[in-house]
Amino acid sequence: MGSLPLFAASLQERQPLPVQLFEAAAQRRALANAYLLTGSALNDKWELALQLAAALNCTGQAQVDSCQSSCLVAAPAGQECCLNCRWIGKAAHPQAWLCLKREPDKSKIAVEKARLLCEEILKSSAYYRVIVINEAERTVFHEAPANALLKSIEEPGPRCLFLLFSANSEQVLPTIVSRCQVIELHAPYGRGFVQPDSAAALGAEALTALA
Repeated sequence: MGSLPLFAASLQERQPLPVQLFEAAAQRRALANAYLLTGSALNDKWELALQLAAALNCTGQAQVDSCQSSCLVAAPAGQECCLNCRWIGKAAHPQAWLCLKREPDKSKIAVEKARLLCEEILKSSAYYRVIVINEAERTVFHEAPANALLKSIEEPGPRCLFLLFSANSEQVLPTIVSRCQVIELHAPYGRGFVQPDSAAALGAEALTALA
């Protein structure tokens, strides 16, 4: 019996290589501590992150070949998603989905927020925590918060995964790049993708489309 897919068919079609890399690592239980997702397909980065977080925390799908699918991708029509998938689909899970970002009126991520994140992921949790830094460029994720998170990114502890977004690795501090596996996501068919107003908006759309 083959493994259920971790990612939606539409994402597999647009981003076949990144999807294959993440599915293979998840099936081997060999996900890296941190990934830097580069390229112009920003919406696909959000979708990949949400679906991966759901797969790592879903309680509604059976384990198949040591790889878990999620309600976001594999729930039968009419079946309600599990609570974890509902929260993650809205980018609102209090423990499994953590997003480090700058305040709307600030140009950079505050070092205090990075330190608070470090403290949070040191706590024990029943969930597989996915930490997203959606503006990983050095102009936003600058040296002070990056240094505060270096050890956590390199050794985040069990059941933690960092996903960082940037158009290219050259815009990210070398100390961060060296601690990540770099995977590129191209905008399919030459279409440029724009950042959604919030991860929650994209998650709600994905949840509606895939339920």
